[in-house]
Amino acid sequence: MPLLSLALLNQHNDDSAVRVRLLRLWRTMRPDGITIQQFHMLFVDNQGTEIEGLIDTDEIPLFDPFLLNEGKIYRITNFHETFVEELPNGHDIPAYNFRFLDASDLPNAVHNHAYMSDIIGVLVLADPEEALFEDVALLRRKSVLLRMMQGPIVEIVLWDELIDHFDDAIPNDPTPGAVVVFTSVVVHHFNGQPYCVASNATKTYWNLHYPIAHPLLHNLANANLAIDYTFDDALWVSTPCSIPELNLYKNDINNQGRLYICGRQVQNVDVFWSTEKLKYIVRMIVANGVDEVRFIFTTGKFRWIASRIIEESEKEWSNNFRNLLAYLRGNSFKFMVEVGDFNPVTNDFNLVLRKLFK
Repeated sequence: MPLLSLALLNQHNDDSAVRVRLLRLWRTMRPDGITIQQFHMLFVDNQGTEIEGLIDTDEIPLFDPFLLNEGKIYRITNFHETFVEELPNGHDIPAYNFRFLDASDLPNAVHNHAYMSDIIGVLVLADPEEALFEDVALLRRKSVLLRMMQGPIVEIVLWDELIDHFDDAIPNDPTPGAVVVFTSVVVHHFNGQPYCVASNATKTYWNLHYPIAHPLLHNLANANLAIDYTFDDALWVSTPCSIPELNLYKNDINNQGRLYICGRQVQNVDVFWSTEKLKYIVRMIVANGVDEVRFIFTTGKFRWIASRIIEESEKEWSNNFRNLLAYLRGNSFKFMVEVGDFNPVTNDFNLVLRKLFK
């Protein structure tokens, strides 16, 4: 049976055969979270044409998708009664095929679920995992910040098992500057700022040797790509924000989502309970002797941040919350903060602590 290219396939080619590489394999679940609803597959041929395939619930017992492996090449024959045969690897079919989104396209891609996009950028920050309650269910959430090729920073939100996929793909405590690819994300927006949410089809790749990644991998010193949030002493001395500047920035909605760095002394730390988010919120007051500014963050992130600045010999008490608070008070640190949500009580935007260094 002759092979057809994917570009020539149509609804009348049921008895045809194609030679393709399986790029991605993922599943969707029924509302019970236990039963598999469908298996989805993304294939590419030697001309770079992609096609999606799926296995419905009724067909799963007849066709074992667990025998398929991402990256392998298959001959698929007869789409009415499908037969799949694994073939030797061939370099004529690309190992990866991405549809990267430009930063300028982010606003136009908002809520476009029919056409999910891929994102590539330099890793700025991988937040610790947070536990959230929604309708009595416990959810896991992780936020990752990437600097895109054109310069802006975009947030990628991961939920539940997608966090595990990210952690498996990325080394523990990844160093900012790694090039990361997220596939099949959906663009949302909050207060006019676009951000990306991972889907069931999302895969993560780290420092991938792929043509478009090469300038990111080898030219991170380029002015358009450089990460200006590194914390080496030379950069730190020359570029911190002052406290009056931070207080000014958090009054402007145009700064929402932006990151700033500041180095000051912690004057006080207090904790209050947020019934809306079912978690403790920590409020840190940072001062320079004249002016002061407040940062907020959750207790889960607080323990993670504090663990980064406590010496190994002191970590036996690092889980003691009161000791952590006492450790911070009166000491000076370097902070990375983000302009967050609007606070109707103070009539400005919260400054959310993202990183803390000695």
